[in-house]
Amino acid sequence: MRLTPGDTLLLYAGGLTEARTDTSGVRYGEDALRGFAAALAPTTAHTTGTALTELLDALGDGVDDDTAVLAISASLVTDER
Repeated sequence: MRLTPGDTLLLYAGGLTEARTDTSGVRYGEDALRGFAAALAPTTAHTTGTALTELLDALGDGVDDDTAVLAISASLVTDER
C-alpha cells in the first residue's frame, strides 16, 4: 500500500466493530465504521483518533472486547537545508 500526502490510514482491532450499539445486541460493524471514517474525510490522524475515542466513549458498556486503533497520516516532507 502506498500513501500519498493527505491520505490517512486507519488500523483497528475487532473490538471496535464488534461493539454493541444498544441493548438488543446490534453490533457497530464494518459498514458503520466505513461511513464514520468517510464522514471525517479529508482528515488527519489526530482528528481521526479523537473522533474514534469519542465514538468508543459513546458506545460505553457496548464495548466488551479489546479495542485498539492506529491512524497514520501521510504528509509531504521537504528538505529545507
